[in-house]
Amino acid sequence: ALFPEEIPEVVRGLNKHVRGTSFSSNKIAGYCYELATLFSKFYDSCPVLKAEPTTRAARLELVSAFRITMGNCLRILGIPVVEKM
Repeated sequence: ALFPEEIPEVVRGLNKHVRGTSFSSNKIAGYCYELATLFSKFYDSCPVLKAEPTTRAARLELVSAFRITMGNCLRILGIPVVEKM
């Protein structure tokens, strides 16, 4: 499989947070935590760089989407985003 079963959990979590009428900082912080937890499970269970080329490309897109989403959430919270470690 290209992606583990955690991916639908991330999408459901996003839908749950987006459906709300207000975006309070605690909800965004909670979403960041949930997203980071699920991404960590994905990254631990699915090799990204060592995967077959087609799978690697799809997984790299997921990593990119995670970086963009997490970066946007952190910026909304006023937290500086580290681009490189």
